[in-house]
Amino acid sequence: MEMIPHCPECGELIEVPKIDFPGPFRCPACATWLSVPRTYSAAGAGAALAISCIGCYLFGLRGVLLLGAMFLGWFPASAIVIIVSLLFFPPRLRVHTDEAQSILKLR
Repeated sequence: MEMIPHCPECGELIEVPKIDFPGPFRCPACATWLSVPRTYSAAGAGAALAISCIGCYLFGLRGVLLLGAMFLGWFPASAIVIIVSLLFFPPRLRVHTDEAQSILKLR
């Protein structure tokens, strides 16, 4: 199984440092506009928050202290989730479409 993302149009392998996660970017080989689905980042953020919450709860924190520690622990948990997800679950790239136009079916 290939762990490096590739262009869905031409199949060119694209290294993770060349990927622009928040916005669209061009494939270096065919110049097609590509993007990473928002669900990739949202799933990572949710997983980090869940890991932080479970860790704080298992550590014995409850109530308001749990809530505060959970959000403080979210940052280190996010770093771990980002590293693990990039190593084992690289983003699946897709051809970028303007979401506003696709919702209105203008394209």
